[in-house]
Amino acid sequence: MLATLPYILSFLVIATTYWIYRWRNPPCRGKLPPGSMGLPLIGESIQFSIPSRSADMPRFVKTRMEKYGPIFKTSLAGRSVIISTDPEFNNFLFQQEEKCVEFWMMDAYSKLINHTGSSKDGGTSSLGGEYHRYYRRLFLDHLGSEAMFFEFSAKYLFSYDPEKCKVKLWEKFSEVMQALVSFPVRIPGTPFYRAFKIHREIIDFLMNTIKERREVPEEMRKGDCIDQVLEHMKTDPRITDEFIAIVFFGFLLGGTESAASAFTFGMVMLQQNPVVLEQLQRNGQSELTWNEYRSMGYTMQVINEILRTAGPVAAILRRTIKEVNFKGYTIPEDWVILITANGTHLSPEHYEDPLVFNPSRWKDSLTNKNFMPFGGGIRKCPGAELTKAIFAVLLHLLVTKYRWSVKGGEIVRTSLLLGFGEGYRMTVSARS
Repeated sequence: MLATLPYILSFLVIATTYWIYRWRNPPCRGKLPPGSMGLPLIGESIQFSIPSRSADMPRFVKTRMEKYGPIFKTSLAGRSVIISTDPEFNNFLFQQEEKCVEFWMMDAYSKLINHTGSSKDGGTSSLGGEYHRYYRRLFLDHLGSEAMFFEFSAKYLFSYDPEKCKVKLWEKFSEVMQALVSFPVRIPGTPFYRAFKIHREIIDFLMNTIKERREVPEEMRKGDCIDQVLEHMKTDPRITDEFIAIVFFGFLLGGTESAASAFTFGMVMLQQNPVVLEQLQRNGQSELTWNEYRSMGYTMQVINEILRTAGPVAAILRRTIKEVNFKGYTIPEDWVILITANGTHLSPEHYEDPLVFNPSRWKDSLTNKNFMPFGGGIRKCPGAELTKAIFAVLLHLLVTKYRWSVKGGEIVRTSLLLGFGEGYRMTVSARS
């Protein structure tokens, strides 16, 4: 036995060395983008999750952009990942939906709602495409440019009244949101385990709400999204109560927390930029009507600048369903591509003085190819117009009816979320 020990050790060393080499050099039929795959199995997950206490882009993204360029490879939680801050590549991917790439979600979210959205990963796999197609169909009807954060959305979806309902949805969703960046391990005591239980409670609540509404006579219904869904169910047997509950859950989770953080950031920026605040006040003297909203030029510039610096969609995830070739790089099938919006929005290559809050940069045009606060292509966020409308109404009310001051607090940005550390203390009072 002792005589064979050196051979066993030699074999283990060779096998381990080869495994590490293959980890650091994934198989590819062409040239992968530059970057580092980090440590075996965990990759660069730890570095990725470290927050930056700054309004600048996340440190993880910034340092690697400086070292490797706007497209680079890494590994996160065992997944081979390409991170892109290149607007040209991002727009190319948006045009390749369901051709070369498909919608993909973080493992924590996928396991939370019991599907992956991937045609390859099994489970209720077909839900991914159907989920987003129905999501857009439903919410563009109700939340498009002709419709006017969380409790508003919940009320519009299913007439949720936080004063009367015993289930405090916002508190529950806040806990779930915090767990999305945790490892998806369902062990008692972990954030994900707690989020999984809360998710089930919310889905049950939403399904009961749908069931109760179905029993209400049609002439007494409220005309919200649930009523529209009940009509769809009559002609499409694929639409089940649980499917709709998942759709509602996704909308509330995906849009409200991030939009609220972005608007809070906007309030802080206005407090720190009195010239911008004063111009908003001058432009907001008249009563807000629909026609007034459509012509709020400077207000829209301010909203765009808020969305650029603190947009609700920090990261967009796709999975390659076939090999992708772009600018001499080859991305193999089954890799994840993470499109980071703040890596583009806060880059000096695309915006002059990107950390300066300057709404006037949007004076000539409210759109450009480097601006993607709501994603792009066929999967662009269906709540985009709703978010801008809510921002416009809130800004109008705040600057014309109230004054506020901000104390303490700090901006904390990760690669996926925008937060405020211990929080800002805001004092709000009505104008005389």
